[in-house]
Amino acid sequence: MTFVLAWAGDRTRWHRDQRVRWDTVRLTAYAEYGAAVRRVAHLASRMAVARGFEHYAEPLPVEHGLAELNAASADRAARWETVLLLGSPDTIAAARAWHRCVGQYEFFARGLLSDPNDWAQAREEFVRTRVAFYRSARSDLGVDGLDLPPTSWPPRWYQRMTPEQRAAMESVTESRRQGTTPESPH
Repeated sequence: MTFVLAWAGDRTRWHRDQRVRWDTVRLTAYAEYGAAVRRVAHLASRMAVARGFEHYAEPLPVEHGLAELNAASADRAARWETVLLLGSPDTIAAARAWHRCVGQYEFFARGLLSDPNDWAQAREEFVRTRVAFYRSARSDLGVDGLDLPPTSWPPRWYQRMTPEQRAAMESVTESRRQGTTPESPH
């Protein structure tokens, strides 16, 4: 009887340790994939703004952004493989839907799509598919509170800024992104 109880305890402990180990790896995979998709979406939306589409991102000239977009897309593809390997079927389906939506962003950025109504729809779909991915990933990881609080952009304070203030803020943001410090306007 002692042997059976010890064996059952060891087996339970081993399964619990394995679950914790894989949850840690899965968390990293989901977080890295999410960051990679966001990077592609951010670059593509900035390039789409440069093509005249409405968005709250600062424009990125297409000729400057293509190499970055290609690199970001390759990184996203590499991280996708880990999600395919470790993700639950529901999370993989949600990630795939999010990826397809970001693919539309890339088509707008590259000039392959041009309808402003389709762009507006793609932006709405991006928010919806992103939320679905994180909801599924949180469920898969056993995180409490599956629904994320809603967000709205731009915030009220941004809407009250003058065009000059927005330009100054965007200059600081771009300088941070490039690792330089802008000269103070004062």
